[in-house]
Amino acid sequence: MSYHTSVPIKYIEGDEEALETSFQSLEIASTAGAETEQEGFKPSRVVIMAARVLIKGGYQPCNGLGNKLEGIAEPAEALVEMKRLIEQERPKFQSLVEELEAINLGGEEEKKEVRVGKQMPPDLRRSLIELLEEYADVFAWSYQDMPGLDREIVEHRLPLLPNSVLVQQQLRRMKPEVALKIKEEVEK
Repeated sequence: MSYHTSVPIKYIEGDEEALETSFQSLEIASTAGAETEQEGFKPSRVVIMAARVLIKGGYQPCNGLGNKLEGIAEPAEALVEMKRLIEQERPKFQSLVEELEAINLGGEEEKKEVRVGKQMPPDLRRSLIELLEEYADVFAWSYQDMPGLDREIVEHRLPLLPNSVLVQQQLRRMKPEVALKIKEEVEK
């Protein structure tokens, strides 16, 4: 892929023949199968990064060369392809939430619930449930099942000084319509 465009700053070459030259050229070559028409060809990260910089910098495909990009307009297939590859490269966030089925490993009076994914193959799911039922007594289902556990770990307390006097904050003023909406929500 090569990129040529005019530069806003004019400079003069050291050669006497060139009175004015104002362009820059950027050529990106990949050693891993560049210029090949193979299916499955994936450009390197450097090529993708350079294409992003060019596109963000205002380069427009099909504008051609010349001062202020008014030159010949030929289709720039490589950059269109690079833009498509950049779009493919972006991460697509998918929900990792899987449908789960609740299974009770205890009796009716004692609830020991585990959740198993519904997308799991049926034979694997069945063997997993059998294994969990067999070893259900190994798991701690409540704090009473863990007699050696220190209550300091699981109890939540507010860090207050024992001899301090509590101070109530003043109510903040707000718009009447907001106050009505809050009052309606509290009453629900």
